[in-house]
Amino acid sequence: MNGPLSEQLSSAAVGVLGSMLIDEEAVGPMLMAVSEEDFQQGEFRSIFRAVRELYGQGRPVDAIVVNEYLGGGYDKLLAEIIDLTPT
Repeated sequence: MNGPLSEQLSSAAVGVLGSMLIDEEAVGPMLMAVSEEDFQQGEFRSIFRAVRELYGQGRPVDAIVVNEYLGGGYDKLLAEIIDLTPT
């Protein structure tokens, strides 16, 4: 999917993920409202799964821990997501 709808979905995904990475108190409510099927891009879906699993284990949910959990290589994307998320 390309075009305005695709951009809106991508922007929404960034907002959801960024909110969870910036404010751990947002994780629980977001997990109740959103599922991994809501993420079209595979990388976003992987980040969402990692956040969900870390949160479920009672571990910290931040960009560093998520990147390590995913085996590294997500640091630039996670930083971009956080930068694009309004606070």
